[in-house]
Amino acid sequence: MCWLASEPARRVAACQGGQSAAPDTNTDAATIDGAIDAAVGSGGLGTVTATDTTCPVGTPANATCKTVTIAGCPGIETESIDATLAIVAPAAAAVGTITHFSGGGGEGFQGAGLAPYRTANFAQVVVAWKTDWE
Repeated sequence: MCWLASEPARRVAACQGGQSAAPDTNTDAATIDGAIDAAVGSGGLGTVTATDTTCPVGTPANATCKTVTIAGCPGIETESIDATLAIVAPAAAAVGTITHFSGGGGEGFQGAGLAPYRTANFAQVVVAWKTDWE
């Protein structure tokens, strides 16, 4: 499972686990929370912090939320990248995880089209950047 933060010409990713052709198992909100928590800390590319938060207005239905901050990245040490993650658990045992980003500067949640993925048993992470990432 990977988390990606972007800004012009730079990308920061935090990943957990190896690559596998097998579907995710037991990928519910608690498992996704665990992966985020495992990525928290310093990995040489910066520091990731994640905290539980109340979901803001506009969050997709059935979501739990986390605030994520990535800071101290090489070359942009004085800047941080902040986002709210809305985690939508699948209807049953997960077959995979889909990450959604809205268009433009990405400051809002993508809300349309999520229900079919939940019904098809995909866990979903919907990202809303705190400020325009462009």
